[in-house]
This record gives sequence, C-alpha cells and structure tokens, in this order.
Amino acid sequence: MKTQTIRYFRMEHNIDIFLFTESWIKEEDIMTIKELECKKECNLYTKPKSDRSGGVVSPVKTGIKVTIIDSEPRKSFEHMELQIDIKGTAVTILIIYRPEPSNKTNYTMSEFYTEITEYFTKLNCKKNEIIIAGDFDIHI
Repeated sequence: MKTQTIRYFRMEHNIDIFLFTESWIKEEDIMTIKELECKKECNLYTKPKSDRSGGVVSPVKTGIKVTIIDSEPRKSFEHMELQIDIKGTAVTILIIYRPEPSNKTNYTMSEFYTEITEYFTKLNCKKNEIIIAGDFDIHI
C-alpha cells in the first residue's frame, strides 16, 4: 500500500513536510487520511481531488505551525497555499497540479499561462519566502 510506504519513508528519513500532487484522495477517503496522518505524528493538509483532476496533499510533522491560505480556485490548475512558521520566519509553500488540457479539464494552455502569471504576480507581493512545488504537466 502506497500510504504505508510514504509513512515509513517519512519516518525513516525524518521528513517534516511532504508535498504531493495527483493524490486522488477524496474527502470520503477516511482510511487513507488516517494512514497518512501517521497516528497523529503528522497533520494532513489537503485539497481533495475534483471531478477533473487529482488533488494535492501535504502531510506535515506535528508541531510545525501551519496556516492554510484560502486562495481563489483556478480553472486551469489545482493548488494549495500553506504558510509555515520556521523559527519565527514565515514561509509560503505553494503546491500546484496542472492536469493536461483536454475535453475533461476544459481549458487551454493560454488560459493556464494567464492564470499562473496572475497568481505568481499576486504571490510576489508577499514579504515572506516562497517555495513553489508541483506538477505542471509541461513536456519540454
């Protein structure tokens, strides 16, 4: 089971924060969520999968102060913005998943470029450090 592998890897390497895209976790997946929370050794922050793509999730070690920043949904990508406190310094972590354009996702690359540019411009106004991670599904 993938969740057990993730849990053991996190514990073996003492990883504080994991960032996942295409988690495919739905809100009703209680067992998967409990397994990833590692018996309360970590807290799970998630934006569950939508009808068109796979969702993002981040298990974070208990004791790390995390605030989920409520940002507006985007048509062309899923994302979750977390603010963590590291020794008094605020750090924004942005997890992005952009599914490939298709009839199911119903957006164009042009729409993605516009939305991501607007979003990054808004992020640029923040005074804290920013970490951007994810799967942009862009093949070069």
